Amino acid sequence: MKREIDQIRDSGKVFEVGDADDQTPIRFMFGTPDGLYAVKDKSIFLTQLADHIDPERTNIDVRDVHQKALPYGFENPVVGKILVSAKRLFNAGFMSDAIAQETAMEIILGGTGILCEMQDLTDKVFGQISSIAAAGIPRGDKGQMLPHTPDLRTSIDTYIRLINNLRQMLIDFLVAIYKPAEGKGLLANLKTAIHQKHGDDHGFCTFFDDLTQAIAFMRELRNAWEHPKAGQKVVWKDFAMKPDGRVYSPTIELVSAEYPQCEMDLVAFMKQCTATLIYRLEDLIGNACAANRSFGDFECGVMELPMERRQHPEARLTYAVFLNGEWQPIG
Repeated sequence: MKREIDQIRDSGKVFEVGDADDQTPIRFMFGTPDGLYAVKDKSIFLTQLADHIDPERTNIDVRDVHQKALPYGFENPVVGKILVSAKRLFNAGFMSDAIAQETAMEIILGGTGILCEMQDLTDKVFGQISSIAAAGIPRGDKGQMLPHTPDLRTSIDTYIRLINNLRQMLIDFLVAIYKPAEGKGLLANLKTAIHQKHGDDHGFCTFFDDLTQAIAFMRELRNAWEHPKAGQKVVWKDFAMKPDGRVYSPTIELVSAEYPQCEMDLVAFMKQCTATLIYRLEDLIGNACAANRSFGDFECGVMELPMERRQHPEARLTYAVFLNGEWQPIG
Protein backbone atom coordinates (compact mmCIF):
# COMPACT_ATOMS: atom_id res chain seq x y z
CA MET A 1 0.00 0.00 0.00
CA LYS A 2 2.88 2.39 0.69
CA ARG A 3 4.06 1.76 -2.86
CA GLU A 4 0.62 2.77 -4.18
CA ILE A 5 0.61 5.96 -2.10
CA ASP A 6 4.07 6.87 -3.43
CA GLN A 7 2.92 6.02 -6.96
CA ILE A 8 0.00 8.44 -6.71
CA ARG A 9 2.16 11.20 -5.24
CA ASP A 10 4.89 10.76 -7.83
CA SER A 11 2.41 10.78 -10.72
CA GLY A 12 0.73 13.99 -9.56
CA LYS A 13 -2.66 12.26 -9.40
CA VAL A 14 -2.95 13.26 -5.78
CA PHE A 15 -3.82 16.79 -6.94
CA GLU A 16 -6.74 15.52 -9.01
CA VAL A 17 -8.57 14.21 -5.98
CA GLY A 18 -11.47 16.46 -5.01
CA ASP A 19 -14.66 18.03 -6.26
CA ALA A 20 -16.22 21.45 -6.74
CA ASP A 21 -17.06 21.69 -3.04
CA ASP A 22 -13.56 20.99 -1.76
CA GLN A 23 -10.56 22.28 -3.68
CA THR A 24 -8.36 22.38 -0.58
CA PRO A 25 -5.01 20.58 -0.47
CA ILE A 26 -4.64 17.07 0.88
CA ARG A 27 -3.64 17.03 4.55
CA PHE A 28 -2.61 13.37 4.73
CA MET A 29 -3.27 9.98 3.17
CA PHE A 30 -3.66 6.45 4.46
CA GLY A 31 -4.35 3.05 3.01
CA THR A 32 -7.03 0.45 3.77
CA PRO A 33 -7.94 -2.78 1.97
CA ASP A 34 -10.41 -0.67 -0.07
CA GLY A 35 -7.77 1.67 -1.45
CA LEU A 36 -6.15 5.00 -0.59
CA TYR A 37 -7.90 7.74 1.33
CA ALA A 38 -7.00 11.41 1.00
CA VAL A 39 -8.08 13.68 3.86
CA LYS A 40 -8.82 17.24 2.74
CA ASP A 41 -10.16 20.12 4.80
CA LYS A 42 -13.85 19.46 4.20
CA SER A 43 -14.02 15.88 2.95
CA ILE A 44 -12.30 12.53 2.57
CA PHE A 45 -11.78 10.92 -0.84
CA LEU A 46 -11.11 7.32 -1.79
CA THR A 47 -8.71 6.63 -4.64
CA GLN A 48 -8.48 3.22 -6.28
CA LEU A 49 -5.83 2.60 -8.89
CA ALA A 50 -6.64 0.49 -11.92
CA ASP A 51 -4.20 -2.13 -10.60
CA HIS A 52 -6.20 -2.27 -7.36
CA ILE A 53 -9.54 -2.67 -9.16
CA ASP A 54 -8.25 -5.21 -11.67
CA PRO A 55 -5.01 -6.73 -10.31
CA GLU A 56 -4.71 -9.15 -13.23
CA ARG A 57 -5.25 -6.29 -15.72
CA THR A 58 -7.83 -8.29 -17.63
CA ASN A 59 -9.45 -5.10 -18.92
CA ILE A 60 -7.12 -2.42 -20.22
CA ASP A 61 -9.97 0.13 -20.15
CA VAL A 62 -10.25 0.08 -16.35
CA ARG A 63 -9.16 3.49 -15.05
CA ASP A 64 -8.11 4.91 -11.73
CA VAL A 65 -11.14 6.22 -9.82
CA HIS A 66 -11.70 8.87 -7.15
CA GLN A 67 -14.82 9.13 -5.00
CA LYS A 68 -15.91 11.22 -2.03
CA ALA A 69 -16.11 8.80 0.89
CA LEU A 70 -17.12 11.19 3.68
CA PRO A 71 -18.36 14.80 3.69
CA TYR A 72 -16.15 15.46 6.71
CA GLY A 73 -12.52 16.46 6.58
CA PHE A 74 -9.54 17.77 8.49
CA GLU A 75 -11.48 20.77 9.81
CA ASN A 76 -13.95 18.51 11.62
CA PRO A 77 -13.02 18.07 15.32
CA VAL A 78 -14.05 14.39 15.30
CA VAL A 79 -11.80 13.67 12.31
CA GLY A 80 -8.94 15.34 14.15
CA LYS A 81 -9.52 13.65 17.48
CA ILE A 82 -10.04 10.15 16.06
CA LEU A 83 -8.67 9.74 12.55
CA VAL A 84 -5.58 11.95 12.82
CA SER A 85 -4.63 10.34 16.13
CA ALA A 86 -5.19 6.87 14.67
CA LYS A 87 -2.98 7.65 11.68
CA ARG A 88 -0.18 8.62 14.05
CA LEU A 89 -0.57 5.65 16.41
CA PHE A 90 -1.23 2.79 14.02
CA ASN A 91 2.28 3.00 12.75
CA ALA A 92 3.87 -0.14 11.35
CA GLY A 93 6.91 0.51 13.52
CA PHE A 94 4.86 0.20 16.72
CA MET A 95 1.75 -1.93 16.12
CA SER A 96 2.66 -4.38 13.33
CA ASP A 97 2.62 -7.36 15.70
CA ALA A 98 -0.92 -6.60 16.94
CA ILE A 99 -2.85 -5.32 13.92
CA ALA A 100 -2.07 -4.24 10.38
CA GLN A 101 -2.20 -0.49 9.85
CA GLU A 102 -4.59 -0.87 6.92
CA THR A 103 -7.01 -3.00 8.95
CA ALA A 104 -6.95 -0.59 11.89
CA MET A 105 -7.51 2.47 9.70
CA GLU A 106 -10.41 0.81 7.89
CA ILE A 107 -12.21 0.15 11.17
CA ILE A 108 -11.41 3.56 12.66
CA LEU A 109 -12.52 5.35 9.49
CA GLY A 110 -15.89 3.65 9.85
CA GLY A 111 -16.17 4.77 13.46
CA THR A 112 -15.18 8.31 12.54
CA GLY A 113 -17.96 8.49 9.96
CA ILE A 114 -20.53 7.20 12.46
CA LEU A 115 -19.52 9.74 15.10
CA CYS A 116 -19.62 12.60 12.59
CA GLU A 117 -23.15 11.57 11.59
CA MET A 118 -24.16 11.44 15.25
CA GLN A 119 -22.76 14.93 15.76
CA ASP A 120 -24.62 16.24 12.70
CA LEU A 121 -27.89 14.66 13.81
CA THR A 122 -27.48 16.05 17.32
CA ASP A 123 -26.93 19.53 15.88
CA LYS A 124 -29.94 19.15 13.58
CA VAL A 125 -32.33 18.13 16.38
CA PHE A 126 -30.95 20.87 18.63
CA GLY A 127 -31.53 23.44 15.89
CA GLN A 128 -35.10 22.28 15.29
CA ILE A 129 -36.07 22.30 18.95
CA SER A 130 -34.32 25.62 19.64
CA SER A 131 -36.11 27.31 16.75
CA ILE A 132 -39.49 26.06 17.95
CA ALA A 133 -38.80 27.14 21.53
CA ALA A 134 -37.55 30.57 20.41
CA ALA A 135 -40.75 31.14 18.44
CA GLY A 136 -42.77 30.80 21.62
CA ILE A 137 -45.80 28.65 22.33
CA PRO A 138 -48.99 30.73 21.96
CA ARG A 139 -52.17 29.84 23.81
CA GLY A 140 -55.22 29.06 21.71
CA ASP A 141 -58.84 29.87 22.45
CA LYS A 142 -59.70 26.17 22.69
CA GLY A 143 -56.72 25.01 24.70
CA GLN A 144 -52.99 24.78 24.42
CA MET A 145 -51.58 24.00 20.99
CA LEU A 146 -48.32 22.09 21.47
CA PRO A 147 -45.59 22.37 18.84
CA HIS A 148 -44.44 19.43 16.77
CA THR A 149 -40.81 18.62 15.98
CA PRO A 150 -40.60 17.41 12.38
CA ASP A 151 -39.45 13.80 11.86
CA LEU A 152 -38.54 13.44 15.52
CA ARG A 153 -39.17 9.70 15.69
CA THR A 154 -37.10 9.17 12.57
CA SER A 155 -34.24 11.19 14.07
CA ILE A 156 -34.34 9.15 17.28
CA ASP A 157 -34.45 5.91 15.30
CA THR A 158 -31.46 6.95 13.20
CA TYR A 159 -29.51 8.08 16.26
CA ILE A 160 -30.03 4.81 18.14
CA ARG A 161 -29.04 2.82 15.06
CA LEU A 162 -25.85 4.88 14.77
CA ILE A 163 -25.08 4.14 18.43
CA ASN A 164 -25.50 0.44 17.73
CA ASN A 165 -23.28 0.69 14.63
CA LEU A 166 -20.57 2.27 16.76
CA ARG A 167 -20.98 -0.48 19.35
CA GLN A 168 -20.27 -3.04 16.64
CA MET A 169 -17.28 -1.04 15.44
CA LEU A 170 -15.77 -1.04 18.94
CA ILE A 171 -16.18 -4.81 19.10
CA ASP A 172 -14.74 -5.31 15.61
CA PHE A 173 -11.70 -3.29 16.60
CA LEU A 174 -11.07 -5.38 19.71
CA VAL A 175 -11.63 -8.62 17.81
CA ALA A 176 -9.10 -7.58 15.14
CA ILE A 177 -6.42 -7.09 17.80
CA TYR A 178 -7.15 -9.88 20.29
CA LYS A 179 -8.69 -12.55 18.02
CA PRO A 180 -10.94 -14.20 20.64
CA ALA A 181 -12.34 -17.70 20.34
CA GLU A 182 -15.33 -17.95 18.03
CA GLY A 183 -18.80 -18.84 19.24
CA LYS A 184 -21.32 -17.44 21.67
CA GLY A 185 -20.37 -14.99 24.41
CA LEU A 186 -18.13 -12.78 22.29
CA LEU A 187 -17.45 -10.24 25.04
CA ALA A 188 -16.60 -13.03 27.47
CA ASN A 189 -14.27 -14.56 24.89
CA LEU A 190 -12.68 -11.17 24.35
CA LYS A 191 -12.12 -10.79 28.08
CA THR A 192 -10.44 -14.18 28.20
CA ALA A 193 -8.18 -13.32 25.26
CA ILE A 194 -7.22 -9.96 26.79
CA HIS A 195 -6.42 -11.49 30.18
CA GLN A 196 -4.40 -14.26 28.56
CA LYS A 197 -2.33 -11.79 26.56
CA HIS A 198 -1.71 -9.15 29.22
CA GLY A 199 -2.24 -10.85 32.57
CA ASP A 200 -4.98 -10.25 35.12
CA ASP A 201 -3.33 -7.20 36.68
CA HIS A 202 -2.76 -5.27 33.45
CA GLY A 203 -4.46 -1.89 33.20
CA PHE A 204 -6.09 -2.75 29.88
CA CYS A 205 -8.12 -5.47 31.62
CA THR A 206 -9.66 -2.85 33.90
CA PHE A 207 -10.19 -0.56 30.92
CA PHE A 208 -11.97 -3.33 29.02
CA ASP A 209 -14.28 -4.11 31.95
CA ASP A 210 -15.34 -0.46 32.03
CA LEU A 211 -15.81 -0.36 28.26
CA THR A 212 -18.04 -3.44 28.31
CA GLN A 213 -20.48 -1.57 30.55
CA ALA A 214 -20.84 1.11 27.90
CA ILE A 215 -21.19 -1.53 25.19
CA ALA A 216 -23.90 -3.28 27.21
CA PHE A 217 -25.83 -0.02 27.60
CA MET A 218 -25.62 0.60 23.86
CA ARG A 219 -26.95 -2.89 23.14
CA GLU A 220 -29.73 -2.50 25.70
CA LEU A 221 -30.79 0.81 24.13
CA ARG A 222 -30.95 -0.82 20.69
CA ASN A 223 -32.92 -3.83 21.96
CA ALA A 224 -35.35 -1.67 23.93
CA TRP A 225 -35.99 0.46 20.83
CA GLU A 226 -36.36 -2.36 18.34
CA HIS A 227 -38.06 -4.93 20.58
CA PRO A 228 -40.03 -3.00 23.23
CA LYS A 229 -41.78 -4.81 26.07
CA ALA A 230 -43.10 -3.92 29.51
CA GLY A 231 -39.78 -3.81 31.35
CA GLN A 232 -37.56 -2.86 28.43
CA LYS A 233 -38.49 0.02 26.16
CA VAL A 234 -37.53 3.49 25.03
CA VAL A 235 -40.08 6.16 25.91
CA TRP A 236 -39.85 9.41 23.98
CA LYS A 237 -42.05 12.50 23.93
CA ASP A 238 -42.26 15.51 21.67
CA PHE A 239 -43.06 18.87 23.30
CA ALA A 240 -45.37 18.00 26.21
CA MET A 241 -47.26 19.72 29.01
CA LYS A 242 -46.67 18.42 32.51
CA PRO A 243 -48.82 18.73 35.64
CA ASP A 244 -47.11 21.97 36.62
CA GLY A 245 -48.73 23.57 33.57
CA ARG A 246 -45.46 24.19 31.76
CA VAL A 247 -44.54 22.94 28.29
CA TYR A 248 -41.32 20.96 28.18
CA SER A 249 -38.97 20.19 25.28
CA PRO A 250 -38.77 16.62 23.88
CA THR A 251 -37.48 13.95 26.25
CA ILE A 252 -36.24 10.37 26.14
CA GLU A 253 -36.14 7.58 28.74
CA LEU A 254 -34.77 4.04 28.75
CA VAL A 255 -36.89 1.66 30.80
CA SER A 256 -34.57 -1.21 31.75
CA ALA A 257 -33.93 -3.39 34.76
CA GLU A 258 -30.14 -3.39 34.29
CA TYR A 259 -29.37 -0.12 32.51
CA PRO A 260 -32.14 2.39 33.25
CA GLN A 261 -31.89 5.95 32.01
CA CYS A 262 -34.37 8.29 33.66
CA GLU A 263 -36.39 10.71 31.55
CA MET A 264 -34.16 13.52 30.39
CA ASP A 265 -34.10 16.26 27.81
CA LEU A 266 -33.57 14.66 24.39
CA VAL A 267 -30.98 17.15 23.18
CA ALA A 268 -29.06 16.87 26.45
CA PHE A 269 -29.07 13.08 26.07
CA MET A 270 -27.83 13.25 22.48
CA LYS A 271 -25.10 15.76 23.27
CA GLN A 272 -23.92 13.79 26.29
CA CYS A 273 -24.02 10.47 24.47
CA THR A 274 -22.22 11.79 21.38
CA ALA A 275 -19.46 13.43 23.42
CA THR A 276 -19.05 10.30 25.55
CA LEU A 277 -18.74 7.99 22.56
CA ILE A 278 -16.20 10.26 20.87
CA TYR A 279 -14.16 10.08 24.05
CA ARG A 280 -14.68 6.30 24.31
CA LEU A 281 -13.27 5.66 20.85
CA GLU A 282 -10.32 7.99 21.38
CA ASP A 283 -9.67 6.31 24.74
CA LEU A 284 -9.87 2.84 23.19
CA ILE A 285 -7.37 3.75 20.49
CA GLY A 286 -4.93 5.18 23.02
CA ASN A 287 -5.22 2.35 25.53
CA ALA A 288 -5.10 -0.42 22.92
CA CYS A 289 -1.99 1.07 21.34
CA ALA A 290 -0.34 1.58 24.72
CA ALA A 291 -1.06 -2.03 25.67
CA ASN A 292 0.13 -3.58 22.41
CA ARG A 293 2.93 -1.30 21.22
CA SER A 294 6.40 -2.61 20.53
CA PHE A 295 9.49 -0.47 20.03
CA GLY A 296 12.53 -2.65 20.47
CA ASP A 297 14.17 -2.49 23.88
CA PHE A 298 12.96 1.03 24.66
CA GLU A 299 10.31 1.69 27.30
CA CYS A 300 7.46 3.01 25.15
CA GLY A 301 3.99 4.32 25.88
CA VAL A 302 1.26 6.67 24.69
CA MET A 303 1.05 10.24 25.94
CA GLU A 304 -0.76 13.51 25.22
CA LEU A 305 1.12 15.57 22.69
CA PRO A 306 1.75 19.23 23.61
CA MET A 307 -0.59 21.55 21.71
CA GLU A 308 2.20 23.28 19.80
CA ARG A 309 3.36 19.97 18.34
CA ARG A 310 -0.02 18.65 17.17
CA GLN A 311 -0.88 18.23 13.50
CA HIS A 312 -4.49 18.99 14.48
CA PRO A 313 -5.56 20.75 17.70
CA GLU A 314 -7.79 17.79 18.65
CA ALA A 315 -5.21 15.08 17.83
CA ARG A 316 -3.86 14.60 21.35
CA LEU A 317 -2.24 11.17 21.27
CA THR A 318 1.27 10.13 20.29
CA TYR A 319 3.89 7.55 21.17
CA ALA A 320 6.58 8.41 23.67
CA VAL A 321 9.79 6.84 24.97
CA PHE A 322 11.20 7.14 28.47
CA LEU A 323 14.57 8.89 28.22
CA ASN A 324 16.64 10.71 30.82
CA GLY A 325 14.02 10.24 33.49
CA GLU A 326 11.03 11.58 31.56
CA TRP A 327 8.67 10.75 28.74
CA GLN A 328 9.63 12.17 25.36
CA PRO A 329 7.05 12.32 22.55
CA ILE A 330 8.02 10.70 19.26
CA GLY A 331 7.41 12.67 16.11
